[in-house]
Amino acid sequence: MHSPRPPHPTDWSAASLWHALRTDAPLILGTATVAALLTWGTLALRAPEYTATSSLMSAPSGSSDPVFTTAPPLPPGAVERALHSVALVQDLVTRMQGSGLDTDTVTRLAATLRSELGTQDFEVLTVTSQINDQQGGTYVVAARAAAPREAKVLADAAADALLAWDRQRAVEGVTRLQRSLRSYLATLDSRIAATTDAGRRTALLQAQQIAADRLAQLEQVQDAATGTLYPLAAAVEPTRSGTGSPLGPALAVLVALTALGTAVVARLGSPRRPRPQRATQVPGVQELGWLPTLRSTALDDPDTRRRNAVALLRGNVLAQLEPGVKRVVVSGAQDSTDASLVAAQLARSVAAAGQRVLLVDAHAGAPQQRLWVAPTAHWQLLPGAAPQARAATTLASALTFPEGAQAQTVAPGVDVLGGPDPQVLDLNRVEGLDTLLSRWSEEYDLMIVDAPTLDTPDAALALCAGRRSLLVVREDTADRAGQLGALRATLPTAHRILLGVVWSGVAQGWGAMSGRERRSTGRGPTSHTQDSGAL
Repeated sequence: MHSPRPPHPTDWSAASLWHALRTDAPLILGTATVAALLTWGTLALRAPEYTATSSLMSAPSGSSDPVFTTAPPLPPGAVERALHSVALVQDLVTRMQGSGLDTDTVTRLAATLRSELGTQDFEVLTVTSQINDQQGGTYVVAARAAAPREAKVLADAAADALLAWDRQRAVEGVTRLQRSLRSYLATLDSRIAATTDAGRRTALLQAQQIAADRLAQLEQVQDAATGTLYPLAAAVEPTRSGTGSPLGPALAVLVALTALGTAVVARLGSPRRPRPQRATQVPGVQELGWLPTLRSTALDDPDTRRRNAVALLRGNVLAQLEPGVKRVVVSGAQDSTDASLVAAQLARSVAAAGQRVLLVDAHAGAPQQRLWVAPTAHWQLLPGAAPQARAATTLASALTFPEGAQAQTVAPGVDVLGGPDPQVLDLNRVEGLDTLLSRWSEEYDLMIVDAPTLDTPDAALALCAGRRSLLVVREDTADRAGQLGALRATLPTAHRILLGVVWSGVAQGWGAMSGRERRSTGRGPTSHTQDSGAL
């Protein structure tokens, strides 16, 4: 017997995800809603933050006159570094003290600015720039604070401090020129006093007059000296907090966790469902398969987990058949369509492995006729039937008139004997039942009989005819051992006819039911069941 395999990856189709969401909507949506509410509450309790901006323009002078070009161009990053300097922070604090803000607010803001200087992590005041190659453009000073007025005062104070710093650069340029001119005039005075040549003296006196005029000009423009920065737009008191509404992030958390929870449930299975059980050890009863919920709408199921579960059942069933036995009687322990579905899926799987299957529909209501989609019009004469004989296409008519027994081909490698028949057939009273079934199976690799349920086990016993060929289908239950024990008590000859049990509707993770290797019983498949080892 084959060892149970680990779970196969979940199908990520829209149908599987919708099924997971629909099945566990209270758990998924409840968890996502709680997380969204926590997010909303956390953001709603957060202190508001307001941002105000003040703009400066950089316009270097195009004049070559040193009187008007005393402030050198600003290199990249100079304004930002100047704003985050000790001198400008001190100037900012001084300006805020005269802005009308209360003392506690000024003290708090001053402490925050000085703390950022120490950590070099600046969040209260930032500068962004758009400067061209000629050092022209704009600087935007952004100030963040807990109140709108605080943000406006900070932004304006920072802009004023930068303008004062830039003007001081221009004043220092004028002062340097004045010092140079005074030194030059002192040198001219010494040279004039030492010169006796009248022509040279006249030239020196002219130079002295020019320098004196320039010095007087500098003294006049010193108070009006300007740098390269000019005010562009003052700050406006903000009306809305920059932190935004907590509703958007809360909705994003709700959607993200709903999607994540759906994917987790689709992949791992619902935590509210019972976890897969280990293989149950009941003497005389083998567990041959663990099938998830089967679909009656399509036997060619695209779900990888279902296909592999059926393939595992196929290998285990073929491995359990005794040599020379080519008959598997599938019966349900309760009145449901699970047994018919398992019989059809098993026939499809065996045929897909290259073997021919005769599926005998002995179940009340002929469910196999509804399970197979679009059967072909091809009919196959069963062994012992004559071409010229009257056609017998139902199980009752074929048992009564075997000379005309015919099976309909419903899929490649699968022929079905049986269909709607008004005649009520008591299989226990059919003479030669086992002989006819054995004859019909001669040209097939395997015969699968969709038998009546075990409510009255006589029909299943008649179809088995003492052979070890009965496969019982039961819906999965929490008390597997108790159900298997009751099944063994129901069948007086269970030790001789029972192949094993297959559970249907097993929760995801069926492959992990046994933590140890399940070894074959030693009764391998017959020579025509090569696929039993090809899983």
